[in-house]
Amino acid sequence: MNMGSKKYQTTLTTGSGLQVRRQSTAETDPNADIKDLIMGVEKSLNDKLDILAGNIQQNSKLILDFTTQISDLSLKNKELDKSVQELKSKTTKQEEMMKKLQNELKNHKTQRRTKQAT
Repeated sequence: MNMGSKKYQTTLTTGSGLQVRRQSTAETDPNADIKDLIMGVEKSLNDKLDILAGNIQQNSKLILDFTTQISDLSLKNKELDKSVQELKSKTTKQEEMMKKLQNELKNHKTQRRTKQAT
C-alpha cells in the first residue's frame, strides 16, 4: 500500500432512497466525479419536479376556474330556459287572443252586413 493512499468508503443516498456503497483505496477520492454527477442529476430532477408541481398547481387553478364558469353558465342556461318558457306561454296567450279578436271582428262584420241587408 502506498503511503499517500487512503481508504475511502462511500455511501450515496439519493432523494428517492437509492443507496450506492463503494469502498476503495486511492490518493484522492475516486468517487468524487460520481458524487458530483449523482448530485447534479438529483438537482436537475428536483428542479424538474418543482416545475411540474408549479404546472400542476396552475392547472388545478385553471380547472377550478373552468368549473366555476361552467357552473355559472349552467345557471344562466336554466334562467334562459325559464325565460323561453315564459315567452312561449305569452306567445300562446297572444295567439289565442288574436284568434278571438279575429273571430269577433269576423262576427261584427257579419252582423253589420246582416243589418245593412235588412
